[in-house]
Amino acid sequence: IILSMYKKGDSKSMLQRVHEMNKSIAEFGVDEDKGMIAYQHLSNACYEICVNNFIGAEKYITDGIAIAKQDSNVDGLMSLYELYSKLYYLKGDIKNGELYFYKSDSIQEAVFSDELKQFALDLETKNETQKKENEILKQEQQIKKRNAWLTILAIVLTASLLLFYFFSKYQKNKNLL
Repeated sequence: IILSMYKKGDSKSMLQRVHEMNKSIAEFGVDEDKGMIAYQHLSNACYEICVNNFIGAEKYITDGIAIAKQDSNVDGLMSLYELYSKLYYLKGDIKNGELYFYKSDSIQEAVFSDELKQFALDLETKNETQKKENEILKQEQQIKKRNAWLTILAIVLTASLLLFYFFSKYQKNKNLL
């Protein structure tokens, strides 16, 4: 966004956007989260681009890249590579612009691939959980059905025993008379 404003020559909007970025970073707390330091460098590099100080911007970007690598801040590294690519394009260095665009794009693809793998694993886990829950429900239904049959059998058996008892008592009384 900032670089598109730069191309249009809208320096007031650019500086306002950079100020908003710095404010957001400060609110998040750079001191509390080392990962935010890379974003601070990104924001400072954007400011330097806004004031046409490409050397200063490059210094912030390279320092930010080193910090992002050290902190394993993949998102920060991707953003810094993308900005570095755009800086090279602004300077007319297409070869390096393409190089850093490729680096940024490669990270984005790797992150997307990892997210896709994680999504697939989550789906598989949910599917397995659902299968197990369905199996448990099926077993519970089978147990209820079996218990119902056992109850019916117990009632029939009890009724048969009572009938046999009363019939044998009746026969005994009949024989006594």
